[in-house]
Amino acid sequence: MCYLFLRLLMNIFCLDLNAGDALSVAELSTNIIPVAGLSLCRSITMPDGRERTTQHIVTSPNMDWIPDLTLDTSYVSIRQDGRFYVHDFTLWPQWYFAGTYYLPYVRRRPSDIELAGHPYRLAWYNMTRADFVQEPGSLTEVGMLKESLAQDLARMEDGLSRRITTLVAEADYEKKDFREILYARRGMHMAAVVLSFAPQTFLMTLQTVTYLQRHFLEALACFEYLTFWKARWLEDGDRVHDVDRSIMGLVTPSLDVAHNHFQMGVPVWLVRPPAEVPVRMKVGSQVCAVGPELHVVKEKYPGTASIFSGPPSSERNRACQTLRNIHLDLDHAAHFRQPGEPTLNFASSGRHALHNVWIVTAHMPNSWRINFQHRLQDWA
Repeated sequence: MCYLFLRLLMNIFCLDLNAGDALSVAELSTNIIPVAGLSLCRSITMPDGRERTTQHIVTSPNMDWIPDLTLDTSYVSIRQDGRFYVHDFTLWPQWYFAGTYYLPYVRRRPSDIELAGHPYRLAWYNMTRADFVQEPGSLTEVGMLKESLAQDLARMEDGLSRRITTLVAEADYEKKDFREILYARRGMHMAAVVLSFAPQTFLMTLQTVTYLQRHFLEALACFEYLTFWKARWLEDGDRVHDVDRSIMGLVTPSLDVAHNHFQMGVPVWLVRPPAEVPVRMKVGSQVCAVGPELHVVKEKYPGTASIFSGPPSSERNRACQTLRNIHLDLDHAAHFRQPGEPTLNFASSGRHALHNVWIVTAHMPNSWRINFQHRLQDWA
């Protein structure tokens, strides 16, 4: 309602907004981590002679709220829900980089009322201990996801995978245009197979569930970009589409990036130092920057280390895909490595260390191992 009210006021006073204007605006409370292309703030001299440090201004031409970017840190850590707090692109708008151009189109979690009947509701499902079935007789915490839930996730993945296959076969795009969507499809399929056949610890099962969910939403974003958003990107003229509040949107210091996506109807947040904010900027409402919704978990998962350290980048945008590289070891469970632990180097052992995160299959019955290996051929 707040958004509609602000838009109504803008229409009454005939204030057509452009990407540099502000339907909403907020000054951040403290410094944010450095971002490529973002100018630093300068101190200003007050009338009484004191120096005051200014903070970045965040504006949005099409959203009625401002994300609190001061919550961002250089360290990406696993949280107790298996996700990554404000660094997780399924939970919070990320800084825009061309290498992850599709992230603004990731679908936001629907409201609780909408979620109950949503065809993709499992993409936002929070796995609990009750969903984990420990292996009978196991001396360690090794088990599997509840079979009914694993099957439901696999069906959801298979439905989107079939749509992607049809799109790739029929759409008239260059091969490079399918690179990200095929990568995401491969990732979610791999996760579905693992959840169906590979016993793991609770943490690894939790991570595999959220890995599937992120790759599913990533693949869906790529699919909807190719089938819907790309046409808007290629439009000529100055038409500004109504904002689609069901997608994640983007944060950027670039007015050009903000302008292009604002025209498409993508939620946009533009970050600038006060010196770069024009005096005649149209303003709808000054608000306070806010943090994530209540369902977003901040508490770190005990015993895990940060999985990434660095400023915002396309690499960091993908850092929460911690299982994107998997080494399958059918040997012994002692080889298992928890997410966040230092990568081991097996070069001297003669072992072919393909990747840096392992899935334990040592407790699989032989028939399961064979089936598991056959299913993995689909994405190997």
